[in-house]
Amino acid sequence: MIDLKKPTGFAVDLGGTKTAVARIVNGSIINRLSVRTDGQALPDTYVETMGSMLADIGYQHGDNLGVAITGRVDASGVWHAVNLSTLTEVAAIPIAALIRERIGPANVMNDAAAATLAEAKCGAGREYQNFGYITASTGIGGGLFLGGRLHQSANGFAGHVGFTSSPLGKQMCGSGRFGTVESVAAGRAIAQAALASGYPDLDAKQVFESAGRGEKWAEDTLSLHDALPIYGPKTSLRTQPSPSLNSARI
Repeated sequence: MIDLKKPTGFAVDLGGTKTAVARIVNGSIINRLSVRTDGQALPDTYVETMGSMLADIGYQHGDNLGVAITGRVDASGVWHAVNLSTLTEVAAIPIAALIRERIGPANVMNDAAAATLAEAKCGAGREYQNFGYITASTGIGGGLFLGGRLHQSANGFAGHVGFTSSPLGKQMCGSGRFGTVESVAAGRAIAQAALASGYPDLDAKQVFESAGRGEKWAEDTLSLHDALPIYGPKTSLRTQPSPSLNSARI
């Protein structure tokens, strides 16, 4: 049984932009590594990369291990890319079985769901029985904690708010849906909008920094992509109680 107040073990975060591993001892991260994620890699390559990085920070077979992965992980531990422009070669991959076979025993789930659970057990959601979590990064992810439990669905889609519709959505999303929140407000969408405005080679973080300095082109870009009112370049997301739901929005 892991002591959630001072956990010890290893963690992997396979995201759309980077893959990171960490070693945690008594609740503190003592070592971490990260590399850029190759969105066109074959699934076996992702498993090999995770295993190699974990070995580099001292992981041994049987150590506590949690793996958080972008995309959809269903109840059978099968991995599906939702946005095929992020992970082009991922389709119905038995990722949980592959990790356990080639690396070691592990809990494997969607990255936003894992973050939701972490907030519930160790972070800003500890005082709440019901809350929603949203992550804005390469894509837009989310999770739901309802009735004191992480809400999950058999198909792994629960909480994927990025693929709901946005009134500002005007283009096809990499998920095959039209006008999604992710197609408007995700990091890659903002970077593409900056490129279209004549500012190449900028990522979303740099666009936000430009907006924070009052540069009009960046403010206009974020406003058009619904990101300025959602995030606010001079603010941070934090837990806020909702009296009507006895919940928190993180």
